Amino acid sequence: MINVLLTNSGRRDYFVDYLNEIKFSKIRIFCTDTNKNVPTISKKKIFKYFITKEALKFPKVYKKQIKNIVNKYKIDLVIPLSDYDLKILADLKDEKKNGKNKSFFLVSDKKIIDICISKKKSFIFLNENNFFSPNIYKSVKEIKKFPVVIKEDYGNGSKNLKIITNKNELPNKISSKMIIQEHIQGKEYNIDILNNFRRKFVSCSSKLKLIMRAGETDRCKIVANKKLFDFSIQLSKCLKHIGNLDVDVIIRRRKIFIIDVNPRFGGGYPFTHVSGLNYISYIISLLNNKKPKIKNYNDYELFMNKGISVYAQK
Repeated sequence: MINVLLTNSGRRDYFVDYLNEIKFSKIRIFCTDTNKNVPTISKKKIFKYFITKEALKFPKVYKKQIKNIVNKYKIDLVIPLSDYDLKILADLKDEKKNGKNKSFFLVSDKKIIDICISKKKSFIFLNENNFFSPNIYKSVKEIKKFPVVIKEDYGNGSKNLKIITNKNELPNKISSKMIIQEHIQGKEYNIDILNNFRRKFVSCSSKLKLIMRAGETDRCKIVANKKLFDFSIQLSKCLKHIGNLDVDVIIRRRKIFIIDVNPRFGGGYPFTHVSGLNYISYIISLLNNKKPKIKNYNDYELFMNKGISVYAQK
């Protein structure tokens, strides 16, 4: 029996289904969220659901709550489904290294997490390692060309994102929590890049975005693109993350610009999973000390749609 904890599970109820699909190992699923009305709480095959404090507002309390759950229920694998608690889980991971409980936290090192979730730190890191990313302006005076994008440095999804089309639309003052970024236009892709527990590249899935809603992809096309495949290997080796890396890129004039990097499973993963690349099964196999393999795409194109599942609960 493997006990798996999904933190901040929210509306990602499909993760519960993916875990239940695994046949080679018995899995008991635990979930947490700050809201008792989220979709995952309605799933029948969850063993136990916990309501926690918000990780960002009450980090010490949240850390204690997760620690108690992990210890009491002997959790084997912790999978975060949002950015909110990544640093806290990384701290718990470091504490568990010397403890009796050998729970595995599917999170990267704290330094890597900080690079990924801060747009400013991502920009510096990517440029130092010869990746393209939209320029970040230090002040309004530097802007010579429009449109530009204003968004949160530690933003999530499309929250508080604004596209500024001319000088008159610029605010008088920009908060230190916000950034002004060059607006890149071109073909948008989402890429899932899977590394093993030793931070080595395993697989990637590239998706051309066709329809977006609230910062997530509703329709895409799975593509086999050698340039994106080679790019994924390069980023994997450079960043050395653990587990899945959710990356948004734009290709403009044959250059790949990195827009966002999330060191976790993102909203585009269902497309990867349904297309045949089962990263969840791979991770559970690693946990069982097996040596699983994943076939990468050779010549593959598939249109994928993500809708809304509706089900009743008594």
